[in-house]
Amino acid sequence: MRELEPNEICGCGSGLTYVKCHKKTSKKYFIDKNGKYSLQVPYSPKLQESLTDSRKRFKKIFGRAPRNNEPIIFEKFRIGEETHFFDKALRAANSAGVDEALIYAWRKTEVIISEETLHLFTKEEKEEWGDAIAEYEEILDSGVNPFYIFTYLDSEEFESFLEMKSVLKEIISVADLSLDKITNKINITSQKDKNLPILLSYNSVLHEIYTISNIIQERYSDDCLSIGRGIFEQYLRCKTLRVGTLDPEAILCASLASQGILEYARKKSGKIDYSRVINLDGSHVDVSLTYSSLAQKTGEPEDYIFYNIIYKNLSYYVHRDLSQKLINSLTKGRLQLTAEDDEIAGVYTISIIVFMFFEEILKNEWVPALARKDLTYKISQLEYNLSVISKNKNIRSGKVPLLFI
Repeated sequence: MRELEPNEICGCGSGLTYVKCHKKTSKKYFIDKNGKYSLQVPYSPKLQESLTDSRKRFKKIFGRAPRNNEPIIFEKFRIGEETHFFDKALRAANSAGVDEALIYAWRKTEVIISEETLHLFTKEEKEEWGDAIAEYEEILDSGVNPFYIFTYLDSEEFESFLEMKSVLKEIISVADLSLDKITNKINITSQKDKNLPILLSYNSVLHEIYTISNIIQERYSDDCLSIGRGIFEQYLRCKTLRVGTLDPEAILCASLASQGILEYARKKSGKIDYSRVINLDGSHVDVSLTYSSLAQKTGEPEDYIFYNIIYKNLSYYVHRDLSQKLINSLTKGRLQLTAEDDEIAGVYTISIIVFMFFEEILKNEWVPALARKDLTYKISQLEYNLSVISKNKNIRSGKVPLLFI
């Protein structure tokens, strides 16, 4: 590897010769035998201190010193797309009171320029940084969130996307307080009371939304769609219980058998028949219901369509982590460990499922008036923002392999 000759094109991409660009700055460009550029920049005492601390942590965690070919920043897991990195930086900037314009310009130009680092950059790089800051201010002055340009949404859709994320978080508190009101009103009079499994499903969904919200707020991953599949299953269960096509006794017997309290029946061959459970009175109860069959027993044909579109897509995401990486690895001839997550499509899809679940809960006549009012208010917010985002061409064209309403 050697430093560029004065008359060679600079490695920064300006198109200028090295002598007219970075040759006389503290940023030095090198090139290897394969034509790959490397950049050398001086670092501050503070950075030197950080590097020393990083080496100490490496030794503590690995029990040895880092080798020359190992990364300096190693506590990063596999964060995937750079979007996660910038989102985290934006949250940190907001917490610290740092101007968002700096994060915007950083994401736009991939550099950070400050008073202390001005001498490291070319005239073109400084102008690009200034243009990015000006662009941020211009978009902001128009009453729009400038960060929409980094997505495939327009400004209105992006606002609805941000609002949808907030509503998913807020609905946890509303649904939790509503559950208290519901349980205070309902008396479970029998172990076969269908309201019992419905309320247990409601409680499970609250926990699932809480987990999903944490994933969305902290570091989005399509893993939340796997949890979303669970909410869709609870939706089907609650609906078939309400309309009477799912016997609560079957759920009770399946639960008791799974804990060893009741026994499964036997086939003629003597093998265990996991589709039937022997009840306390000796009768055999069919517990073989599948979610596909439940989707056909809700009384609404649309649910089976939803099942085939939503549920199967969500099932894909459950297994995608391995399958997509395997296909990418075979295609590119080397191991690929990242998968492309789509936060917009994921939040959109989760919001549809959450809307469907609580809309179903509200069809039960025993929901108290105030709980009904509160839940209706939150899901109406979801419905509005879903209607805005569903107009996006990427959603409607099928680039997002999920469902639109």
